[in-house]
Amino acid sequence: MVEKGRVEVSEELGRNIAEARKAAGLRQHHLAEAMGVGKSYVSMVESGARKPTDEQLEVIAGLLGKSVSDLVDFGLSTAEDVLGLLLRLEAAGCGAVPSVDDAGNAAMGVDGSAQHAPKLDAALRQWANMRSALDSGEITEEGYAAWRDARIL
Repeated sequence: MVEKGRVEVSEELGRNIAEARKAAGLRQHHLAEAMGVGKSYVSMVESGARKPTDEQLEVIAGLLGKSVSDLVDFGLSTAEDVLGLLLRLEAAGCGAVPSVDDAGNAAMGVDGSAQHAPKLDAALRQWANMRSALDSGEITEEGYAAWRDARIL
């Protein structure tokens, strides 16, 4: 999960960072040196005892050749977790409504009469435009990941 300005302390985040660091062939002191922090700070982040700032997490991800979303645990391990997120959008007045097309494919629509529907509609349109730009080759995977990660934090 993510809270504004800081990534929530998470042992999962720390484990993900440690796994990525090891996969990159780096020791904690190498990552610390590249970040300009002490080895103990990296150790505390990896154990879940310290919170990296958004900026630090972006640096860590970049040094490890990962995106922020590769490292952050969003707590969406099951369909129930995802359903809970969608229901929170509905409960918040964003107008999120489920639908199923004739082929049986599930989708999410926007109930325009909901209080915050314009926000959800604008966000979905922006996301669709960026996905379209990615699919057409107007932006790279890296460009899309940077755009996405800037909004995750």
